[in-house]
Amino acid sequence: MKLNAGMFGLACGIVWAIIFLLVALFATFGWSDQTVATCDLIYFGAGTGLAWLWGLISGFVWGYIFGWIGAALYNGFVGTPKA
Repeated sequence: MKLNAGMFGLACGIVWAIIFLLVALFATFGWSDQTVATCDLIYFGAGTGLAWLWGLISGFVWGYIFGWIGAALYNGFVGTPKA
């Protein structure tokens, strides 16, 4: 069974955006400082005031890109079933 790369990328983008939105909101309230410091190494500005917006946009874009690439690779390795 092959995956629709665009839809899989969209699903991954939405999930990734929600995760980083939550991390950014936790940073706003001062919770989970170690997680925010780790995310700031990868996503510059993860601990700033507009972190929720940056996390939402960046998470969606990177989630879509990596989801699409993963589905495309999966589809490349999956062959048609042999009877």
